[in-house]
Amino acid sequence: MARFLYFGGVFETARLPDIRVYDGGMRSADIVPTALDSLLDSVARCFDPKTARAIASLRQSETVQKRMEFLGAKASMGELSSDEKREYEALVEVGDVIATLQLKARGLVAASVKAQ
Repeated sequence: MARFLYFGGVFETARLPDIRVYDGGMRSADIVPTALDSLLDSVARCFDPKTARAIASLRQSETVQKRMEFLGAKASMGELSSDEKREYEALVEVGDVIATLQLKARGLVAASVKAQ
């Protein structure tokens, strides 16, 4: 069972072990840089303090959370249809990107608070 942070919560499901997990205790220095990390760093440098705070506080809707939980439970039981599998994988991947942006935004918010 692997643990995934997605915007607004933590989701547990069986996944391949090569998927990176981001949680609130991790810092960018703890993560081996990848092309995606570099790309998201470029995006995060565009955040002004207001945008960084807004991204850091994003939470997914209850509808999306319930859908992910439903699909995750089906995935754990090996009962996803091919369409559901594609949907679930897309939700997890987008959630990972959003969680990474949130991590970067939180770092910017923390740095701006220290600078004040």
